[in-house]
Amino acid sequence: MKEKKQIEAELVLYNHIFKETGAVYNELARLSTLPASEYWVLYYLFVTNGQGTQKDICDQYCMSKQTVNTAQKHLETKGYLRCRTDQNDKRSKQMMLTEKGLAFANDKLAPVLMAENRVFFRMGEEGRRQLIEGSRLYLKLLEQETWDLIKPDEQLLTDLNDK
Repeated sequence: MKEKKQIEAELVLYNHIFKETGAVYNELARLSTLPASEYWVLYYLFVTNGQGTQKDICDQYCMSKQTVNTAQKHLETKGYLRCRTDQNDKRSKQMMLTEKGLAFANDKLAPVLMAENRVFFRMGEEGRRQLIEGSRLYLKLLEQETWDLIKPDEQLLTDLNDK
């Protein structure tokens, strides 16, 4: 019983830290004057040398295609990025930062990346390894433990699509 209470307390603490981390990034997005979805699209393009596809961003940040597509359109309207058909996949568009987008990223995102790098440096190699391995293990086990909760919804969608 004591172990169960300890696990529950640790889970509350972990979830609080996870949400606080998200709140830091939400505040950084707000301070950049961008909605979070646009912030993460620019962030991705900035850290990947200025280009990527919608699918790349969806996969990296677990964002829906619709969310990334909307963010892309808004960023194009603002002049921060442009798109062209991907040479390797004609169905896909390659997004690229414009000069204006790169200037914005250098002003608003580069300081964030430098801060993240300083944090990882201060954590030390062992701390970084533990964070990454522990997070990866938690995700894997969470997916296993919640599969039965998620699976029925996926099966329902499959059944509805078959009709």
